[in-house]
Amino acid sequence: MKTRLAIFWQWLKKSLGNFRYFTRIRLKKLPRFYRHFTRVEKRAAIIAGILILLGSGFFLWDNCIGTFREVPARYGTYTEGFLGRPQLVHPLFAQTDVDRDLARLLFSGLLRVDENGKYVGDLAEKWNVSEDKLVYLATLKKDLKWSDGKALTIDDALFTYQTMQDSWYMGSFSGVFKNVLIEKSAERQIKFTLKAPSPSFWENLTIGLIPQNIFKNKKPAEFVKLAQTWKAVGSGPFILKNIALKAGQPVLADLQSNPFYAGSKPYLSKIVLRFYDNSLDLAKAFENREIAGFSAINPTNLEKLSQLQKLNIYRVPLPQYTGIFFNLGKEYFADKNVRQALAFAVDKESVVEKALYGQGRAVSSVVLPETLGFKTVKDYKFNPNKARDMLIEAGWQMGTNKILVKDQKPFALNLTYLDNDLSKKIAKLLQADWKTAGLEVKLVPVSLAELQSKILPERDFDVLLFGENLGALPDYSTFWHSSQVASGFNLSGLEDGDTDFLLEEISASTDTNDKIDKLGQFQDYVAENVPAVFLFQPYFLYAIDASIKGIVLDKMYISSDRFASVTSWYIKTKREKVPAPVAVKKAEATKTPTVKPTVKK
Repeated sequence: MKTRLAIFWQWLKKSLGNFRYFTRIRLKKLPRFYRHFTRVEKRAAIIAGILILLGSGFFLWDNCIGTFREVPARYGTYTEGFLGRPQLVHPLFAQTDVDRDLARLLFSGLLRVDENGKYVGDLAEKWNVSEDKLVYLATLKKDLKWSDGKALTIDDALFTYQTMQDSWYMGSFSGVFKNVLIEKSAERQIKFTLKAPSPSFWENLTIGLIPQNIFKNKKPAEFVKLAQTWKAVGSGPFILKNIALKAGQPVLADLQSNPFYAGSKPYLSKIVLRFYDNSLDLAKAFENREIAGFSAINPTNLEKLSQLQKLNIYRVPLPQYTGIFFNLGKEYFADKNVRQALAFAVDKESVVEKALYGQGRAVSSVVLPETLGFKTVKDYKFNPNKARDMLIEAGWQMGTNKILVKDQKPFALNLTYLDNDLSKKIAKLLQADWKTAGLEVKLVPVSLAELQSKILPERDFDVLLFGENLGALPDYSTFWHSSQVASGFNLSGLEDGDTDFLLEEISASTDTNDKIDKLGQFQDYVAENVPAVFLFQPYFLYAIDASIKGIVLDKMYISSDRFASVTSWYIKTKREKVPAPVAVKKAEATKTPTVKPTVKK
């Protein structure tokens, strides 16, 4: 047996010396030796072969595969296309979606909304609120720095919030901190004292902070001028390294990872933003591989995009609704029956299909679906005949030109809307619907500047087509309390003491069931009295190359929330050795000493 095994071993060593010959020729000689083995030797050879294979497998797993894992590598550039160009790179003055997207990448607030739609710390390490929901405290992380390396302190936070309280400030957050006492309560702590509970107050702490050493003692005009210099100093995950201009307008922005960012360092080393004037140029840029992603997707191109390989398309409902707000101060709309009739004359499904190409859903309630307290309310299904009959019952008569008249005056109104393609399509559909019911509707497009400076502050409209963002934690008092009629977001001018009291109770309630019950009452009131007709909830559409991984878009509140997980985005991976488990020595059981309480006499 020994002689035969020795011969086999010598043959195996010689054959393995030249693998090519081993596989071609010498392997054929193996059966000659194997044929002379006894039954015991054959079994021993088979078992030995199996053991060698298993041992080699375990060795390879333990040393080459099992101890390593694929992890994101800090590498790569992502290029995104934007419809429109940035105007003000500043968190307090951002006006457009492009401005807000840049602010999200370059600046950070005390809190931020993560990819799951929850509030988490950004610059704050801890935050809490008092039991009566009137006092909010936030504590900064230690050793924070701006992107230029200078220290970021609680004084910067105090300066930012107090700037928004200044009378001259007319930015997007004007009034947000009205009647709020803001003070420094400790070396790294800021305190907000409210006069009344506000469920959405945490959302205000996501506003990006600005450095007081740059903006302190600056006049309003200087604030804006500094925001237009493209030299933003922030504390976000990225810094603005360079911006390319053409005829004075930005065409490209080069962002690089911020080494002083207080959160997790981004895996992407660079983000390039390219700006386009129209959706056609944007789509061409994607087809030509100039960009790897974009969000301003024309719904008409959605089917074509969905057929492309290696492309991910995300569709997320936003906590927004677009509606028609009646100016209750106008004589036409004093009668609830007239408002109800106009609601019956609106074909919401047609608006969703023809204006949004199906990328949204029709809504009927002031509380959106999938939001706390949502319930099914009275719905005004499209019925132009019923609408016309109700208006006739309200005292209107059909004129010779199929326009309703009363006291020899036609039922004519102005429909005001922000001058953009989508709003124009919706306005024309509404005009056609109401004409069928007997109304004469004049369309009044206005610019964003006119909307903000005149239309909204002066309530200079008959009917307003407008969208409202309810945010992560909707505070319905902001939009419907009578205190917001003069200068707030109560656009219709709804004033009702019982409703005010109900809204105050909803804001103050800490009992979920009680809040849901009161929200149900509020929805029923709005549905019955129709201060506005709620049309649809839009979807956010985002197309991005499949090579970009780590994207999470479960919940969004505004379009810039797509960057909530941007620090986790990556392109390439690397192999990383798995650390060996640390052996934990079992602690010996010890007897807990008994401590006698000290009694003061």
